[in-house]
Amino acid sequence: KAAIIFGISCIVLVLGGILALWLSLENSFWITKRSIDLTLDNTEQIAMISIDEQAQHPTSMEFNIVGTLNGKGLLMFGWNDTTFYRTDTLSGNFDIHYNGDWYSDTTYFKYEPISATKGLLIIDCKIFSGRK
Repeated sequence: KAAIIFGISCIVLVLGGILALWLSLENSFWITKRSIDLTLDNTEQIAMISIDEQAQHPTSMEFNIVGTLNGKGLLMFGWNDTTFYRTDTLSGNFDIHYNGDWYSDTTYFKYEPISATKGLLIIDCKIFSGRK
């Protein structure tokens, strides 16, 4: 009888430990999610995304950008509005994906028209961080 009680107690302790570990891991991460729609014309536009107040120390980012242009334009993203990590030339229908390391609290997207005068750009972005 004592062995059965001991065995049940061990199982309860192990399951409790696993649950506590899972809850602590689940609550230690934060995902900032943003969706931005831009109507494009023949002027430069900048969109900025900052991590949520609950987040700290970003580690990675993923985004998907879809849209259409009636000509050519440039899309850049980076840490601030002057330092860009990547530049893509856009025209017609486009679909851009990025998934990689990211350590900045902000992400800037800058659109510069080349020959385009009309278009649409939709940014869906997730920044993965620690939780405060």
